Amino acid sequence: MATTFSVTGDTKSAEQLIAENPELAVKLWRHEVEKYEFTNNFFSKYEGTGPNSVVLINKDSEKVASGGNVTIRNIGEFYGIGRKGAQTFTEEKHFDEDKVSAYSFKVDYLENGYIIDKRTAWKTMMLEELKNGTPGRLKRWMNRQKEAETLARLLKDEKAPKPVIAGGRSSIDGLTASDTLRYNDVVIAEARLSRNGGRPFKTVVRGEQLQGKYLVPLTPPARAGIETDDDWKDMLKSAGHRGDGNSLFTGILPTANGNVFADFQSIDTDSDGTLGTLLDPRGRTSTEITVGTVAFDIYAGARANPKDNDYLRHFPGARWEYNTDDVGSPTSVDDTTGNKYLLLWDEADNKVAMVRYTQVSTDGSGKRKITVTGTLAASASGIGVVSFGSVTYAANSANFKSAFPIGSWIIPCNAKGVPYGTTPVLGGASVMNGYGFEKDIDAYDFIQGSTFETAKRVRRFFRTIFGTGLPKNLNNEVVGYTTIKHALVYPGLPQLVAT
Repeated sequence: MATTFSVTGDTKSAEQLIAENPELAVKLWRHEVEKYEFTNNFFSKYEGTGPNSVVLINKDSEKVASGGNVTIRNIGEFYGIGRKGAQTFTEEKHFDEDKVSAYSFKVDYLENGYIIDKRTAWKTMMLEELKNGTPGRLKRWMNRQKEAETLARLLKDEKAPKPVIAGGRSSIDGLTASDTLRYNDVVIAEARLSRNGGRPFKTVVRGEQLQGKYLVPLTPPARAGIETDDDWKDMLKSAGHRGDGNSLFTGILPTANGNVFADFQSIDTDSDGTLGTLLDPRGRTSTEITVGTVAFDIYAGARANPKDNDYLRHFPGARWEYNTDDVGSPTSVDDTTGNKYLLLWDEADNKVAMVRYTQVSTDGSGKRKITVTGTLAASASGIGVVSFGSVTYAANSANFKSAFPIGSWIIPCNAKGVPYGTTPVLGGASVMNGYGFEKDIDAYDFIQGSTFETAKRVRRFFRTIFGTGLPKNLNNEVVGYTTIKHALVYPGLPQLVAT
């Protein structure tokens, strides 16, 4: 069991830590510290200054200080009918005209810090790791934050394009368990994107050219769906490499019809942190929960009284703040209205509960919470109801229970009890990232000393000036990408019956 601690002003002593977990006591046969790293920023591989990079880096933003705006100007092509034969330019309307527009996005500080307490570090035999490894861990944190900010811009900006709903459904609540990501959904999304003006991507990274028609990032729950698609498997068998090199055997995602499919690492941390991504949100409860007929709150964090790190920020109904005063970043229109649903899942006995809510709110201490406004119950009483649309308690009673321990899964679902998520289909200039004149600054200061060796405590910081925006055409439309909403596959999760 992990012992989680924060070295802050009320620092736990080494004795307290060792009392919580005796394995932290010094054992001289091993000084190294194991780290379970999540280093990936999916989008960094596809960043570039070329106009067809998936993530277009705006170099002008490097001149901007924190809190500054970067303005992008567009100018259109000429589309007039012109003049023919003996026709002359005798009136103003015979001349073509320039069409120009502009949009802007903000760059601001993105920063994290950590305090190293020398006494605690010595007593737990981790001084060298904390001294030399902390900058790397802060840099990896920065990579994850940039990835999350980029995803949030793609999915939650008010200008985000209308998604394709898998299986030809008209709404997310129409998705069934069989409506996982299918190759046909990608083809439909590709057709929509091409019609709207999407263009193939091309990025050069450290001399390597990455290009294709569109880029399709797959989270594990999305990949589990497409890999069971008969059309997908037939395509790999018929058009892929023969023998052991076929993707069916290697597990390496292929390029299909010019579209590049790529694994998107979906993070479930081994300590405090937000689980999943905006593409496949999930969490774990930090309190014991009894699902009944009285309204209750759900907090996430996987352990009792966790330090709040915005564990519910990926969930539908959660506001995403790109920058502290980024007025160009409102939430999606359904964030605080309309019914939303989730499953509580105790993986130990494979039982669930289905509940309803409207938004992710903040309590008096600043922690995110979900206030449950409805529960699927055996009888109607209080907030308990016998059905959510076509899902009834009676038809699924064998899968339900009411008591859930700390660490139970919290999984967003639709009105049919089907977990769902998102797969983007990205073309050239899908999103724009800007960096200010401070980039990847590693800084520190000392308490009770003037060097790392003499200070009793060391505060380390890692910061950059960063921002995201969506490239827009002359009509203020986003045409560089689209998204697919589809069912997700969580092995072992009971599948509810919709009557």
